[in-house]
Amino acid sequence: MADILAIVEPALVGAGAIALPFGANALLERFRLKKLMPVVRRAFTVIDPLLNEYLRGYTYSDARFVLELVTYVLADGQLSQAEVRRAVDEIEKRYRPTKAAGKSASKLSRETLEGKLLDIAVEKVQSRQFGLMDAFNVAKTVRSSLK
Repeated sequence: MADILAIVEPALVGAGAIALPFGANALLERFRLKKLMPVVRRAFTVIDPLLNEYLRGYTYSDARFVLELVTYVLADGQLSQAEVRRAVDEIEKRYRPTKAAGKSASKLSRETLEGKLLDIAVEKVQSRQFGLMDAFNVAKTVRSSLK
């Protein structure tokens, strides 16, 4: 029995040394997402009706701008630009049209921050001038107008 353990032990230690960086990366990724997820969840309140009703036929960059704008405003300065972009990437991964199908702009109360933000985002979409602007700077002005 001791001979088998002497043979297997180096292989187990080697496997553990190889698996350790993968486990550490997964753990770090989980902590990063934990900070972003509250904003991502709130963003879906605005993004689902926006994508369903107002962004059909728009380019990817137009839709990306609006997603960044909504996320920047809802983050309220708590996330860096890189973290907001990461949150938007996460939104893009998690968006499911079938889940969003039941959510419409008319069901969202215009008294809430999300409702007001939806109205502003729709206005930006309909003006079609957002390709020339930076979402971060636009979000600053939108955030100040909502307070």
